[in-house]
Amino acid sequence: MGMDARDGARRARGDGGARAVLARVMVACAVACVACAQPALGTQSECECVHWSDPRLICAPHAYEDVLDASAARRVRDAAVTYAQKHGWKEHRANGEDDFETQAVSVSDLPEDARREVMGVYENKIIPLMREQCVIDGHLKFEEEEFFVVKYGGGVKSVASHKDGKHLSFIASLNNVTEYVGGGNVFKGLTFSVPHGGVHHLSDHEMKPLAVGGVVVHGANVEHSSVDVHSGERYVLVGMAYVNKSCCFDVSRFMNKWVTRLLILVFALVSVMSGATEWLRKKPWRGEQHQKVW
Repeated sequence: MGMDARDGARRARGDGGARAVLARVMVACAVACVACAQPALGTQSECECVHWSDPRLICAPHAYEDVLDASAARRVRDAAVTYAQKHGWKEHRANGEDDFETQAVSVSDLPEDARREVMGVYENKIIPLMREQCVIDGHLKFEEEEFFVVKYGGGVKSVASHKDGKHLSFIASLNNVTEYVGGGNVFKGLTFSVPHGGVHHLSDHEMKPLAVGGVVVHGANVEHSSVDVHSGERYVLVGMAYVNKSCCFDVSRFMNKWVTRLLILVFALVSVMSGATEWLRKKPWRGEQHQKVW
């Protein structure tokens, strides 16, 4: 093969390598653009994050009477007692950093009719009270609710001072005050209340136990405890919920999203580098094309 033919072959290989590199660069750039163009979920433009420092999460406790129908309250209580007779009461419950002794049954373990009863009164009656008391606007969502039927008396007469692990909480009476002696709740620390003009301090503010169907609504970040039940048994439905938690920064979601993008960008970079390396390896150098003339 003559010199001109070899040079032509080298140039063809060089042109082919350049086209391959260009194609890889275009693909890499497109992949990178797709990775960076994905919209971030839960941004402020989509919904509002309620931060832990929000004063609404320490909204002052307020009592409401006759929220639950008395017969419905007793049905929920009886369902919890029946479950506990077979499976026992849960003896410890953890909320955030607090781990305290209690006697509780999760509503999620109760029969479907009891669960529906709890959800019905929660959605139709208690959520509106929470919005009113804690100034929660209508566009904010209640999420990741938990409900427990708690028993005071016998082995556990009261619960120690603690804060709930979510944003807002309520305590609903499931039996009447004539069925036990003692009871009630004590709240203390900083609280927020519109009638009081904003943030104020509660010093061992005791709230007497309510008649069956009564509900106390409060911010979950308000420190609270219960008063000893000296005789009989007191049953309450305790509920707690987050507000717009899905709109707040989530470390795991952030890591999943950005680690995926980083891997895509690394793949794009490796593609470019491998293509460039291959092109440089195949490129004919000027020294090789020089013809010796004697």
